Amino acid sequence: MGIMQKKIYNFDIYKIDNFLIKFGYILSITVIIVFIRSILPELDHLEKTEIFTKLIFLIFLFIGSIIMLKYGYYFRKKEHIINAILRQLELAIEVSAKELLENTGYTAAQLEESIQIINKNGIGYYVWNKDSGIISDGRLRRRMVHVDNCPSCGNRIGKQYPIALDEIPTCPSC
Repeated sequence: MGIMQKKIYNFDIYKIDNFLIKFGYILSITVIIVFIRSILPELDHLEKTEIFTKLIFLIFLFIGSIIMLKYGYYFRKKEHIINAILRQLELAIEVSAKELLENTGYTAAQLEESIQIINKNGIGYYVWNKDSGIISDGRLRRRMVHVDNCPSCGNRIGKQYPIALDEIPTCPSC
């Protein structure tokens, strides 16, 4: 029996990147084929204005396909960053933001945007405590543990504390 591993998914967050990349390639290949099959063989037979008009139209479509590919890969890159950060966050209950930034090479702005997108899309719920620099699973903040007595002095406490605390609670008697 091996160690049970949690399956970590790659989420398709933006979805527009799939469309832009697919149709960007289709459009650029179509433009190239149309140019090779219809304009290139007729360069000697067509009038200059007709060639110019067709070339301008094809160039316009080709530039459109390049723009589609550019933005498609832009969103795909952002999606990869979000999924990479999400994988790191899912591996631990809490993560040091400083260590995460140092070890991944991402910026604080990329990390903050990723956490906001993860939370907004309902993929997870993570809280970045800027004071302590800890990113924790916000769902654990809602879970409470009841402490009857202090483990050090034995004094009765009788309080509930969140499971994932940034600091260990202190006993009022100690």
